[in-house]
Amino acid sequence: MRKFSKGWVFSAGAVIAVAALGLTYQAQAQGNGSIYDPQSWVAPDYPAHFLPPDAAAYKDIDGHHIHDYVEQLSGIAEKYRDNGHPQFWGRYISTAAEHEAADWIASRFKAAGLSDVHIQTVTDPVPQWAPKSWNVTLMVGGQAKKLTSAGAPYGTMSTHGKTLDLPVVYVGTGSEADYINRDVRGKIAFYILGDSVSTNSISGLTYGTGDAKKAVAHGAAAILVSDTRGGNFHIDGGQTDVPVPIFHLGTEDAFAVRDAVAKGGANNPPHVKLNIDAAWESGRTEKIAWGTLPGMTDERIYVTAHHDGMFDGAGDDASGVATEIALAEHFAKIPKEQRKRTMYFISEAGHHNYIASSTKGGDWGAFGTWWLYLDMERNKIFPKTALFINAEHPAEAIAHAGTTGRTNAVEPLWWYAGGPSRPNLTKIALDAWGEFGVPLWVEPTCPAGSERGKTYTHKTSAHDPKSETVNYRCRGVSGEVAEIGEWWKVVPSVVIQSSNFAYMHTSEDTPAIVPWPGLQAATQAYAKMIDVVNTLPLSAVARPPELLNVHKPTIPMCEAWLKDSSQRCMTPVQECAEFHKIYPAETCGPATGKF
Repeated sequence: MRKFSKGWVFSAGAVIAVAALGLTYQAQAQGNGSIYDPQSWVAPDYPAHFLPPDAAAYKDIDGHHIHDYVEQLSGIAEKYRDNGHPQFWGRYISTAAEHEAADWIASRFKAAGLSDVHIQTVTDPVPQWAPKSWNVTLMVGGQAKKLTSAGAPYGTMSTHGKTLDLPVVYVGTGSEADYINRDVRGKIAFYILGDSVSTNSISGLTYGTGDAKKAVAHGAAAILVSDTRGGNFHIDGGQTDVPVPIFHLGTEDAFAVRDAVAKGGANNPPHVKLNIDAAWESGRTEKIAWGTLPGMTDERIYVTAHHDGMFDGAGDDASGVATEIALAEHFAKIPKEQRKRTMYFISEAGHHNYIASSTKGGDWGAFGTWWLYLDMERNKIFPKTALFINAEHPAEAIAHAGTTGRTNAVEPLWWYAGGPSRPNLTKIALDAWGEFGVPLWVEPTCPAGSERGKTYTHKTSAHDPKSETVNYRCRGVSGEVAEIGEWWKVVPSVVIQSSNFAYMHTSEDTPAIVPWPGLQAATQAYAKMIDVVNTLPLSAVARPPELLNVHKPTIPMCEAWLKDSSQRCMTPVQECAEFHKIYPAETCGPATGKF
């Protein structure tokens, strides 16, 4: 693992100048690496962060210390990789690495002095995807080039012991226009994500909404997809329910396929041989780590983060977990008599295997998160909650897609704070982020994922009466706040997150691109919000349910599981029988315990 640097000390003026100019970092290559190979770059020295003059109460929240936690969680993922999982590695749900991460988080909660620290086992009520290996090889003129960057998104369809040998058809950006005069029936449809959002995200891989659906509709037997981030690192495209094998390629491998198509022409297309050995396994479990800081009332404040992640998962979301632990450590030092409300720190999994899919009959992931939401609802916890903070990748370094260059500036963050019905919480959050120098997008995210694409208005300043009101297209709240659970509708919720950083969901999401000043600023700002909210009565912040339908999960549930998340609703055999009603061609069986 590349170590994080703790160098440079800047004056306050220099820090402002760096932030304003977006000063780029000229990295030094290691060995013979090129600028297109992220692994040849070293971590930059991030500019030192200075506390505002009146923020002495938060000086114990140290960015270097928080970053150490990011490295330790990344180390758990790397150990899993090195212990026999070279392709599908990280802290994926129900794996040994995910369980180890939860246990490690609980140990940090105990060390901080939290009470009622425990691990809650959540039985996954449906089978989990368990790939063993895959191979993708480009064949040109009898020569084989293994596409080592090929990554299978969660849920990729197995080839069931067969190796497919198929011609490749390049369909540009995968739009309908690109299929004109191109026949992909029984072939591999190969496209490069073309819009600015999809380039650095997981868009385009879900059958119900993405470009993959077009490829299947045109008869493709398999799909290769890439983007133009540069490099040839491993990419996990998120979750997919595409009914044909699909692989995400690094940019260099993708360009090799593209150039082979150009060289062969229409009459001599290159072939790609591919296979994947994957099954769905029932009987798996995930873990939730809990810790409590009792306050003087039964009113509640929640801090959550998800500890599962792809590859190192340093930014997404070891950085959020590290922020959560740092907040626990900070408030544990404060005497109970000075803590107005009881605080709950919860780290759950199931974020990165979430599939909201009509083809699979509903929500096939995020079981721990949904269980928490339903448990709070059953126990009427929502009216007692003064604040819900989702620590979701709160600090990333700006990097430039295409050249894979890095900077020592912090990525501006998407944000949501209470929404239109809680302007006081919005002001509290904006004041805290402004005080500690947290960079933000000007517009907030919109209040509901279901309203994406609608037009909203936002004043560019909460303080300046001359500020302008701007119209913007809605970007939906993501993560635990909205898409996985819908706490934003029923409790006062706050989140900042970087969801467009260049190395998201790749093997280059390492501790090197998580800046310690960003971690420190985000954590201190959250601490300040909690302190300010604790000066207000619950009536001033508690959120009445929005006049919108609250999405309920359609995962198979039963009363026994709702009362005790470790209980099963069906036997593993019954779970696989239900699974086969949706995917009869896929393999499903009881968990081996070796994943």
